This record gives sequence, C-alpha cells and structure tokens, in this order.
Amino acid sequence: MISLVLYGADDKNNTKEEAPSEQQDKKFDVDLSMWNYYDFVELKKDQTAKYSLIIDNKAYEVEFRWTLYKNEGLVMLYSYGGEDKLRFKKQNILYAKYRQDGFKIELKERATNAYYRPYIYIAFKDFDKKTKKALFHVFLKDEKRSILVDRILPKLD
Repeated sequence: MISLVLYGADDKNNTKEEAPSEQQDKKFDVDLSMWNYYDFVELKKDQTAKYSLIIDNKAYEVEFRWTLYKNEGLVMLYSYGGEDKLRFKKQNILYAKYRQDGFKIELKERATNAYYRPYIYIAFKDFDKKTKKALFHVFLKDEKRSILVDRILPKLD
C-alpha cells in the first residue's frame, strides 16, 4: 500500500494519515478517495507511457519509461512539459518494496484558496520476472479539479 502522510489544512504543524475509506480499490491497494485521477499501467522495457494534461487551457505531457531492472531497482526516465513550459527530463531509481517506490511531479502553482500544489505521483508497484513487465500506479491530486488528464500511450484495451 502506498502510504502518504498528509498535513491537515487546519493545523499545518500536526501530521495525520488519511483514513481508509470505502473507496479502497483492490487493483491499487490504496484509498482512492483523495485522488482526482488514478490509473495503472504495465510497461515492457523502453515502452513509453504518455499522459496528456490540460492545465489552464494549455497542453502539457508527462512521459515515463523504464530502461533497466537490476537488484530489485528500476531505472526510470521521465519528462514533463508543454508549449509554454520547458520540458525537463529526469532519471530515478525506484524500488517497489521500499520508500523509494515513486516520484512526484508538481504541475502548477498552488491556487490562492488551495492547500496543496497540484501534482502527479507515479509509483512502481511490481516487476513480473516472467513477462519482464513493470506495473505502475499513476495518481493526480488537484484540489481545484482544473486539470484534465488523458492517457495516450499505451492505448487502453
């Protein structure tokens, strides 16, 4: 289960964990009630996952892929950008069974009446050694719900 520690909007100094809800999903094994968007994707080596985002009527893309699985570590390459924002490329090593299981990309500045900045969180959940595919969970958090998300690659079945 992905564990997230959230700061309460009323008390920024105290931390509290999000209570499990009835929206617990078996595919994700995580409370989905706090997320605006969620998806899961299986990728082969060097297969790209691509998501299209519309933020304030501007188009952006998030892309990620993995290139190497060694000693339970997965080497990830990812990028985020659009027409008015420079595209940046990053590399991480993720471990499914440790705290370093995912990464967060902040998408835009926090709205004046929002507590959090909108972000996308991509988590490495499992690696199937038989099929040599990695399973990822993709989550989007945006209090204002002003971001539209569409998965481009791989195509949905």
